[in-house]
Amino acid sequence: MTEHTAANLLSRQIGDRLRAARSGRSLSLAGLARLTGGRLTKSRISNYEQGIRRMPIESARILAAALGKVSAAHLLCVEDDLEPDDEGRALMLRYQVLSHRGRTRLLQLAQLIAAEDSALEHGGAQTSPEQIEAEYRELRHLIEARGIQRRIAACWPSIRLRVDTWESIGRPAEFECSDHGMRFVRKPSDILAAADHPCPQCRIEQAGDGEGPTITSIRMAGA
Repeated sequence: MTEHTAANLLSRQIGDRLRAARSGRSLSLAGLARLTGGRLTKSRISNYEQGIRRMPIESARILAAALGKVSAAHLLCVEDDLEPDDEGRALMLRYQVLSHRGRTRLLQLAQLIAAEDSALEHGGAQTSPEQIEAEYRELRHLIEARGIQRRIAACWPSIRLRVDTWESIGRPAEFECSDHGMRFVRKPSDILAAADHPCPQCRIEQAGDGEGPTITSIRMAGA
């Protein structure tokens, strides 16, 4: 089965499920359209039922709310196959290691691609390759930064990479020591290879068993 054929089959399955839910409520197309508060027209709902148009998530939510006792996931047939394939599992693993900001960007990128697929299916405008590439680069950048942070935390639990300063493992970035709140700039590669604590304040305290001069006192003495 080709990808195009599979997509058409799914559209028809979604349409059949919507029609069954509507018939179960003894609603006409016009009646269901009224229950959506005018957000979806009779002709649009008919197109969904016939598989002419693929129902987007937002429309599924509107229709599920109008129909009652049925979920958007049910209408979209996503409850029929909850076990992800290898690519789905890989994507889930990537999602889990991201920060809140990274997860938000990943979801936004998924929405962007879904919107492009829907537009292409219905003859609409295509999202520019440049826009998708820019979104992908930013997401990849965040994933790489998070990976480096995990490696550094395994060696130095108190050291946190400021992700917005990350460029690459061999270029200087800003770090923060949670023990002191001190920020400093070093190459991530140097921190991973360091035998001594990366934080200057921690090194001074370790050298003097916690009684040595502090960074502040050194700066004041040199003033």
